[in-house]
Amino acid sequence: MVHGTKLYQIAACSPNHVGKWEGAWEECYVVKEDLVEMTCSAVVVSDNVVCKNIALRFVRPMESEEL
Repeated sequence: MVHGTKLYQIAACSPNHVGKWEGAWEECYVVKEDLVEMTCSAVVVSDNVVCKNIALRFVRPMESEEL
C-alpha cells in the first residue's frame, strides 16, 4: 500500500527522548500532520507500522543520495 510519494525519516527513539537525536533513523511516509500540536502520524516503510502523535522534531526529509 502506498501512503505517500515523498520519503521521510523517523527517529528510532522513545517519544520521551530529550535533546537532539543522534541514533538510528527509519524510512517512513507521513500520512497526517498537525501543525497546531506540532505532531504527525507516519507509516514505517520496513514493517508498515503506523506511529501516531510523533513530535515533528523526530521527523526529517529523506537525505538525497548523490549520483
